[in-house]
Amino acid sequence: MAQSAGESAAQATIASLRRKMQQIESGGAPMASASSAAVLGSAPVGKGASQRKESQRRDSVRVAPVPAWLAEHLPGGGVARGQATQISDCPAVLVDVLAHLTAQGMCVAVVDYPRLAIAAVAAAGGDVERLVLVPDSTPHTAAVLGTLVEGMDVVLFAAGGQLGKQGGGGAVSSTVAPTFARPVEARLRKSECALLVCGKAWSQARMHVELQVCGVLGLRRGSGRIRAVEVAGRVWGKAQPPSAVRATIGAEDVIGAEGIESTVGTAGTVGTEDTAHAYSG
Repeated sequence: MAQSAGESAAQATIASLRRKMQQIESGGAPMASASSAAVLGSAPVGKGASQRKESQRRDSVRVAPVPAWLAEHLPGGGVARGQATQISDCPAVLVDVLAHLTAQGMCVAVVDYPRLAIAAVAAAGGDVERLVLVPDSTPHTAAVLGTLVEGMDVVLFAAGGQLGKQGGGGAVSSTVAPTFARPVEARLRKSECALLVCGKAWSQARMHVELQVCGVLGLRRGSGRIRAVEVAGRVWGKAQPPSAVRATIGAEDVIGAEGIESTVGTAGTVGTEDTAHAYSG
């Protein structure tokens, strides 16, 4: 009976997630469809040109866009769809990435990260209506992730708790257990979703984004407020050597892709408690 009740609860959770995803998707055409329509509607200029355009379209669809300061360090200028990317649990970076993704029309789920300042995402120019929030996915975490990667553009998963528990000794590993990750990876590879994992290590991650806050801008002796933060670190992957990254997040003069003011900068717009956390590495 206990198992039956658990299965019913899992099914109810999945059904609720699917309804939320449908609501978000009904608000506008998916990005992939828009890209396809643009290519199909253009005048053909020979077979070679057509093939190049189709290849470019596939490349653009296979990555989800990130802020310009990070895009230049990633293959294709974004986080890869159908794959996992390990990213540091640095709230300033995560807020900036989420704001940019949702502002670009991406549907994003945030799983098991209740302390992330979602208000900061809105203040940074993000569209919070395109977020699905799952503050606590237990005890159905694998099922929740598996469902979300089938329907979302990006899923941010804060891996923690007992996901790294190994064997019967009670020791907790810093890496997500393979028995948990494998089923999620199987669904992820068949999807158009980019999985971002922070917290525990995801052994199958193809890219690693390792960043931390190294400075703040805007404070003066006895006055001022944080207007921007400086982050530094490196990005590397299985087929990419480490690339040093240093960027300013939140400065008004930081310009993002397509000449639009970067969707960053949340200091001074969220509560004191959130501000202290959002800009800690």
